[in-house]
Amino acid sequence: MADSVWTWLYNFFDDLYDGGHHDIAEKLDSFSSLAYQKDQQAVEAIYPELVAFAKGQENKWLQVYIRHWRLQAYVNTNHDPRQLVPEVLDLLSLTAEDDVKNCPQSTCVIDDITDIYAAIDAKGFAQERHDMLVETLDGLSKQVECYQCMTMSLVDALVDLDRPEEAIAVYEQGSKDAPDLFVESHFYRYLAPMVAKAMIEAGRYQKASELLEKCRPNGQDSIAEVICLKTRVANLQKDPEKAETIFEEILSYEPVDIITEQFVLAARSFEKLNDPKRVLSLSRKLAERCASIGRTREAFDAASLTFDLSKQQNDADGCTAALEIMENMIGELNRPLGADKTLEAARAG
Repeated sequence: MADSVWTWLYNFFDDLYDGGHHDIAEKLDSFSSLAYQKDQQAVEAIYPELVAFAKGQENKWLQVYIRHWRLQAYVNTNHDPRQLVPEVLDLLSLTAEDDVKNCPQSTCVIDDITDIYAAIDAKGFAQERHDMLVETLDGLSKQVECYQCMTMSLVDALVDLDRPEEAIAVYEQGSKDAPDLFVESHFYRYLAPMVAKAMIEAGRYQKASELLEKCRPNGQDSIAEVICLKTRVANLQKDPEKAETIFEEILSYEPVDIITEQFVLAARSFEKLNDPKRVLSLSRKLAERCASIGRTREAFDAASLTFDLSKQQNDADGCTAALEIMENMIGELNRPLGADKTLEAARAG
């Protein structure tokens, strides 16, 4: 059975309850749940009190727990990830202190920082994410819950480095080393799409298709991601009619519920779109949305798709607007990785 990274915290809560400090104990006890639910308003309402309490107790481990979960309320949401960078770097410095580095939640901060930089520019920061995760995993027990999070983050980083076979091998080894952390029900609800992405990039289309059929995604954004992945697989398996049928569903989604990276890849997997105007409309909204919240790589890629579709529709204004987003985003990318050539081609018209 996996070791719990929560034991020290539950013991601390018990001491608070036993000492009659029920109010602060309940707030601390519920904080991670509020953050997991992305209830940013509720998190911010009690965050100052909790941090002040932790500092008053001179409990740095508790500070790490509170600040980590506050970040989790914002990671992978509509919040601009660039605004989280100063806080996560400061928190990383705290976890390096001698009396803090053994705090179990210190490992969680590595996941925070790799998630935040992935949101800004997943491919551009892929090498840095990879290196941090490999170093962390090398010193991490395979029996703690964090091992699963770190392993799957490494899978994503390897895919972004165009090393999908290695990504698959990392997942397979991780699930073999820690089967208690990769139980089937949890895997198909939360983790399978990550592995499916690696299989698609590795050319294992049938395996990816079988895996995606078993997925039980949780939440509209996860459902949309699976739809886009299924679309790509159908096109790669030379079944455009099936791909169109699957992709049709995504066109009714709100931009906030769509993983932009996968939408762009799905749209580009078609030799010819049946309804390019609807795809263009959604692509434009995604480019504008991602640009407004600092998701620079996704904004650039969505704008590039928007430019190409606008050009096909002889929409000069659409091309100009898309090109402006590309111009604004190019300097924000950590590494261009071909984006500079894409921009050059768009400038040439």
